[in-house]
Amino acid sequence: MLGFRTLLGGALCAAAVTFAAFPASAGGGTQVAAQSTHPFVVRAVINEGAAEIPRDVSFSLHRLNGNGDAELAAEASGGIAELAVPQGEYLLTTTYGATLKQEFVQVHNPASAPHTVNLNAGEITLSVIPGIGRPALQHPIEWHILTYGRDSEGHRHVLHEVTDSRPYLVLPAGWYFVAAHYEGRRLTHTIEVGAGNRFDYTLVQPR
Repeated sequence: MLGFRTLLGGALCAAAVTFAAFPASAGGGTQVAAQSTHPFVVRAVINEGAAEIPRDVSFSLHRLNGNGDAELAAEASGGIAELAVPQGEYLLTTTYGATLKQEFVQVHNPASAPHTVNLNAGEITLSVIPGIGRPALQHPIEWHILTYGRDSEGHRHVLHEVTDSRPYLVLPAGWYFVAAHYEGRRLTHTIEVGAGNRFDYTLVQPR
């Protein structure tokens, strides 16, 4: 079973590969016709009005069954993707960088116009300097992107992790709590991600 998680870190449901064609009956009996498929064209933009993202986007369509599980029907990656599936309702999952969006879509016959996913996201970079006016550290830093708010027990939750001296991230618009771990130190900072904007955040190492 293939499991997948939302950006919020909760398991959504298990998924298994499904096939559009039914097998022929045994013993030379009547063959069951394959279920016809229809093209579903999809693309993604960082925010409303932006140009389509040209590469590194992952799309998947899952069909929900009666017991709450989701079966993987098709997947693709790149920029614009064309997925061939039988007509019906699907859960579309779009992933770009640290951004994940899920929505229900309908596949029709004849095919509808290309579907555009608005990620409502922004771009950020993160870095650490050892003091005001000093150059940024170049060695790897472990970054944790956490929820800005806390749960009922007072805890924040890790949404994304990356190890890099100056990572570039695409995140859904909103507020986050960032923690940098390196050389036994831990620096934290609250950041905002604006839809369609890029912010460069620098954390200053205390003396």
